[in-house]
Amino acid sequence: MIRPMRPSDLPRGEALCRACGWNQVAGDWEQLLALGGAGCLVAEAEGEVAGTLTSVVYDRRFAWIGMVLVDPALRGRGIATALMRQAIEALGGVEARLDATPQGHPLYARLGFIEEGRLVRMTRDQGGSAADAGGHPAPPPGTWPMESRDLDEVLARDLGAFGASRATLLRWAFRRAPALARVVVGQSGDVRGYCFGRPGHRWWQIGPVVADGLDAAEALVSGCVGAAGDAPLVIDADAGLPGWIERLTKAGFVVQRPFIRMRRGTANRLPAGPDRQVAIFGPEWG
Repeated sequence: MIRPMRPSDLPRGEALCRACGWNQVAGDWEQLLALGGAGCLVAEAEGEVAGTLTSVVYDRRFAWIGMVLVDPALRGRGIATALMRQAIEALGGVEARLDATPQGHPLYARLGFIEEGRLVRMTRDQGGSAADAGGHPAPPPGTWPMESRDLDEVLARDLGAFGASRATLLRWAFRRAPALARVVVGQSGDVRGYCFGRPGHRWWQIGPVVADGLDAAEALVSGCVGAAGDAPLVIDADAGLPGWIERLTKAGFVVQRPFIRMRRGTANRLPAGPDRQVAIFGPEWG
């Protein structure tokens, strides 16, 4: 049986994350359900939650599907397919997007999703790597912790970079991990980029990272590395941006696995602004 997710299901969702080695924690589930509402689903088997799916609609422009999790002991029974079919039907004409693992890619392709781009998950464990053996770098000049007064400008710029408003989500991230919310400012005082972050079970996630070039993006990530101290970090980076993965490698990040960004429906984005999202919020959020 598939039904809407309830608050009482969230501990089971978190348990599935641990069973599958995923990074999300209770606060992520709570926010996904708060924003996704009836678009968040569970599949029951013998009275227990056997699988989950979340769906958050941004401005009725597109929905982001995530957290497609199935109990490892119950895989192969079509649970993920059934969850996806119900989610797609409920969305009607709203375009759907997701970030697929290589294992999930065949399922989504069968359901009509097509590839839009590639991402790479990279991690930086405590102390980083030999690339920064000299210790934690100081935040580069022009990179500052984000303040409340910066949010209006950041959210306005993010509308063009992401393609829809995710103001509620970014304000939540700002409250959740203020040390990883940063801006980089040019010589004339203009904001050249920004980033957010959030805690996770194994790593603190950096993202989204939005910037007008790689220098600004690298400065933001360096600022997060300095602010995080010894906390392990993860970032889901745009693999199609020349030179970006190499810069993250020099900062002590190590490639873990790819994601495939996929879309079902006609592309529906706002006109692109000067900023580019070079690292996503996370595969459950876009």
